[in-house]
Amino acid sequence: MPRISFRPLARADFSLLGRWLRQPHVARWWADDPSPTALEQDYGACIDGREPAHVFIALADSAPVGLVHRYRLAAYPEYLAELAALIDVPARASSIDFFLGEPTLLRQGLGSAMLRAFADASWRADPDASCILVPTHADN
Repeated sequence: MPRISFRPLARADFSLLGRWLRQPHVARWWADDPSPTALEQDYGACIDGREPAHVFIALADSAPVGLVHRYRLAAYPEYLAELAALIDVPARASSIDFFLGEPTLLRQGLGSAMLRAFADASWRADPDASCILVPTHADN
């Protein structure tokens, strides 16, 4: 398995992110508009530290392979309410969203390795989090 690492998302990544968001396996679950203007609107505040989500490019042996982000659920009250209608959400709960960008990377264990590594990094970055919830659609 390759060495997994993470670096903060930068505006220079928007062309790569837009390409990934157009991939059918990503577009099915991520409704983000891949246009440069929409990417700036969706991710610019995170890059600038004005949004409470922390967004990263996942790297496998230094090659970009996907997107991951973490956030405290309480920072997004509407989403928290949606989840709380389905499950008990502990106070101080965090969440992670992620995808692999290229279809050739799927079904090789890379997504699981990326999630494991990012969960470990998230515990170090936010040790006061009570848990990490990773909601996924049953078909995903």
